[in-house]
Amino acid sequence: MAIIKQGILGGFSGKVGSVCGTSWKGIGVMKSLPLSVANPRTTGQVTQRNAMSSVVLLAKLLLGSLIKILWDRFAVKMSGFNAFVQANIKCFVGTIFTTPESFIISQGKMSNTNIFAATGVVGGTTITVVWNTSNTDNFQTASDRTYIVILDQSANVIASSFDESNRGEGTMLLVTSTLIAGTGYYAYLAFKRLDGSIVSNTSYLPVTLS
Repeated sequence: MAIIKQGILGGFSGKVGSVCGTSWKGIGVMKSLPLSVANPRTTGQVTQRNAMSSVVLLAKLLLGSLIKILWDRFAVKMSGFNAFVQANIKCFVGTIFTTPESFIISQGKMSNTNIFAATGVVGGTTITVVWNTSNTDNFQTASDRTYIVILDQSANVIASSFDESNRGEGTMLLVTSTLIAGTGYYAYLAFKRLDGSIVSNTSYLPVTLS
């Protein structure tokens, strides 16, 4: 209950609706109360929260080695981390990695480069990625640095290569965890100009196991 001490324009103590009266350094002041917000637990809200948690976890794993290099410089009015999360949250429904073909590790002026093959052997621990070395736009050069990420069907990073080769080499052998029959694996490829001024869009190809 509020007490108005000096009329409607005077000081008061207590609470009236969303306003409370108090004293600050001997001066009567009024403060608005924070809104009481319940913790929303609808199915849709929980699903969205889980999707956010999933993509944030993945972003944290790639932050220093990929996001800071390929995203930070080009993000507009947000961090590269937040831009990466915003671009990829749509790939998850809750914790399920539903659209791996929509996942991206980079986006920029440079065109994506076709992955010719991404192959491994069941029970093996390597995946070979082969890409097109011919330039398809004026931004691409043979010296562009290569970035590759291999995810499994649960969006776990099972292999990666960051800035370890150039476009002209055309192939990369990546060491992985043991490859399991019936598990989906996906290869993602991007490039960065040597000076870091331009990055490419992402190429995607499911890994073929034999």
